[in-house]
Amino acid sequence: MAVVLDRDVEYRAVTADELRTTLTRAGVDGHTASFLVGLDEAIASGLYARSGDDLPRLIGRPSTGIVEGLRAQ
Repeated sequence: MAVVLDRDVEYRAVTADELRTTLTRAGVDGHTASFLVGLDEAIASGLYARSGDDLPRLIGRPSTGIVEGLRAQ
């Protein structure tokens, strides 16, 4: 993210409860907040760490890298 913004970005780890509270205070309903917390926990545990060529095969073109995609926005 710092590469895209051209400034320092601070990482601060939060607990599941802190994330849920932050989301609900921002107006996210409880069910969606719980879903997002669960998704965050799954990502942190490495559940989605596998990479492959599924996306490019499905969309019929090379996928866009995260930095290139963010810069395009």
